[in-house]
Amino acid sequence: MLWLYIHFPYLQMDLTHKLKGKPGKAFVIIDKNLNEVVQLNTAAREAGIEKGMGLASSISLTCDLDVTDYSALYEETKLKEIAEHLYFTTSDISLDPPQGLFIKVSPMLKLYSDVNSYWQLVKQQLLSFNITTHYAISHSAESARLLAQSSINKIFTDKQACLELLRQLPVNALLIGDKTKKSLYSVGIKSLGQLLDVPLAELAIRFDIQLINYIGQLTGELKEKLSYYQPKTQFYTTLELLFEIDNTSILIKPLTKLLNELESFLTVRCLTTQKLTFNFKQANQEHFVLTLASAKAQYQATAWLTLLTLKLEKVTLRSAIRAISLSATQLENQQATTRDLYSRKQNELSKEELLSVLQTKLGIDCVHVPIYKPEHLAEHNTLLQRPDIKLKHSPVSQVSDGLRPAHILPAPIPLCESVEIKQSAERIQTQWWQSDIKRDYFLATNHNQQLMWIFRQPDNKWFIHGYFG
Repeated sequence: MLWLYIHFPYLQMDLTHKLKGKPGKAFVIIDKNLNEVVQLNTAAREAGIEKGMGLASSISLTCDLDVTDYSALYEETKLKEIAEHLYFTTSDISLDPPQGLFIKVSPMLKLYSDVNSYWQLVKQQLLSFNITTHYAISHSAESARLLAQSSINKIFTDKQACLELLRQLPVNALLIGDKTKKSLYSVGIKSLGQLLDVPLAELAIRFDIQLINYIGQLTGELKEKLSYYQPKTQFYTTLELLFEIDNTSILIKPLTKLLNELESFLTVRCLTTQKLTFNFKQANQEHFVLTLASAKAQYQATAWLTLLTLKLEKVTLRSAIRAISLSATQLENQQATTRDLYSRKQNELSKEELLSVLQTKLGIDCVHVPIYKPEHLAEHNTLLQRPDIKLKHSPVSQVSDGLRPAHILPAPIPLCESVEIKQSAERIQTQWWQSDIKRDYFLATNHNQQLMWIFRQPDNKWFIHGYFG
C-alpha cells in the first residue's frame, strides 16, 4: 500500500501574505499563547528573525514588521478547501489538521500509468494555491508524514529504500512527545535506526505502548485508522482581511475572490443557487449580514457581482470590516436553457435577470409583476404581486372565450363619442352573492379607427373599458 502525505508548513503565511503582504517587507505570525514566532517570510529571516523567537526580540531586529496572530482554525478551513479542490483528482483523502493531508495512492494507480504521473497531476492541482508544499510517498501513512514533515520530498515505491532513509532521521524529528524523546536520549538512542534495532519486547518494558504503536505504524506493520474526507454539499468560505476596510467600493476586490471560489464550486458540480448570504465581521466585533437574491438561479461570479455592486450602493458601513464569509445553502441542479438559433437578441437580459437587477436596485418590495385571477370583471382579474411570492391559484391568460384588450383602464369611463360596433355583445355578470353588475361588451372603433372595448349597462349608459393595441 502506498500513501502520499502533503505538508503545508506555512499555510497561513502563504495565503494571508499573498493577499495583503507587501513585497520585501518582514512578516511574521505569532502564536499568542506561546508568544513566539511560528511562521515567517524570507524578509523576516534576512532580518535575523527565527522560528520560536519572541515578539519583543523580533520587533527589536527590524522597525518595519507586519505581525498577525496564528489561527489553527483558519488553517484548518483552508485545508478543507484544498481537500475539496483535490477531491476531483484523487479520492481517499484524510485531513491531518491544521497543515497536512493523507492520500491513499494505491487505488488511484488503476487510473494513472505510474506513481510519478499521479503525483505530477496532484502537484499541478496545488499550483493554483501558490503555497509552500512538502511531500513524500511511502509504504505507510505514518512514514509518509514523517518524511514529508522532514522536507524529504521524495517518492518511495521500494519499502526497503524508504526504511533506509528513515533510519537516518534523528529522534528529534519523530512525531512523539518531548518526554519520550528525552527518555530515548537518556538511554543513548539518537536516531531512528538505533531505535529500530532495539527489540520491541525490550522497548515495551521501558516505554509506553504509544511508542510501540508508533514504530509499528512507521514500519507498516500496524495500520493507522483514518477518517476520510467527504465533500461538502453546501458552500461556505471565509476571507480574513489584514487591514480594515471602511469603503464599500474597496470591498469589491475581496468579494470578487469569494464569488470566484463560489463559481468554481458550483461549476464542477453543475449546481446553481438563487440566494447568497454575506457575513461581514466588523471592527467593533459586530456582524453585518447581507442577503443577495436572484430571480434566476445563477452560478457565474460576474452575474452575482453585478447584483452585489447594486446592493452595496445602498449600504453604509457603521464600522470597518475585518473579515468576510460567504455561504450558499440552497443549491439546485443546473438547468440547460435553449435559445432561438436565429435570434439577434441573444445578449439581452432575460426576464429573470431583469427582475433580479430591479429587485436589487429598488428593493424586493418595490418590484411587482401582473398576474391574472379567475374573476368575471376585467378590472378585478389582474393584480400586482411580488414575483417571489407563490401564487395561491394558477394564473390564466384569459377569463373567458371573448377577446380582452391589452390596455385595461383602471376604471371604466363614460363613452362620449360616436363609435361603430364591430362585434356582437358578450354579457358579463357578477355572481348573486356579489354586487349586482350586468354588462354587455362590444368591440367598436371610433373616428380615429382605434379598436375599443366598450360595454352597455341595463340603464343604457355606455362606457369605455379598454383599448386594443
